[in-house]
Amino acid sequence: MGLWAGVIGALAGCRSADPAGEFIRRMDRLPPERRLPNWERTRQRMSRHAPGIGEDAPDFTLTTFDGKETITRRRYRPGEPQVLIFASWT
Repeated sequence: MGLWAGVIGALAGCRSADPAGEFIRRMDRLPPERRLPNWERTRQRMSRHAPGIGEDAPDFTLTTFDGKETITRRRYRPGEPQVLIFASWT
């Protein structure tokens, strides 16, 4: 096995636990007045199941920076694999 195959194989098994569950439990234990604004909506979104490897990503709609156009996932090569990259340069 090559070096890169070994590194990738090792990293594939090193998933960190999703902290959302613990955060939700902590927020639910707080009195309502100390919870985040719109907590129920936030809780619902945090509880969604993320697609796994090989599962289709849900469709989404994004607005461009200038606000003149919307982009949906299904608009680009339906049925073909897509890679989404999110980053912050701030």
